[in-house]
Amino acid sequence: MAQREILLVEDNPADQALCREAFAEIGGDIRLSIAGSAPEALRLLADRVATGAPLPALILLDIQLPGISGLDLLSRLRADAHLGLLPVLMLTSSRHLSDVQEAYRLRANGYLVKPFDYEALRGLMARVAAFWLDDVLPPGAVQTPA
Repeated sequence: MAQREILLVEDNPADQALCREAFAEIGGDIRLSIAGSAPEALRLLADRVATGAPLPALILLDIQLPGISGLDLLSRLRADAHLGLLPVLMLTSSRHLSDVQEAYRLRANGYLVKPFDYEALRGLMARVAAFWLDDVLPPGAVQTPA
């Protein structure tokens, strides 16, 4: 079975809780891991690479993080031989054109603006999970003949 883990990199405890609740309501076998900062996310991912543990199927990444920004983390991920192909969606409140353009320049797979309404957030997370965990063939996936 394909890996069904999403890593949320988000420093705001309220946003973490809302996402955790949304994925719990969506149900299924989705595992949501949370890193509260870019260094925490890098440590988690480096530990996985070092131990051969599965990497998350998708990273949801906030831009405004303490210390190392989400855009800087995205740049580091894309430069890493083991992590560079991980799907990364920016999940942020920023609608600044410069942020959107920089995220795509750094090869984000998508840019999502956090809805202010919980029901809208839950709907967005359901669509994200359905597409990225069910429909998309991840990098490195082995295809068997039909």
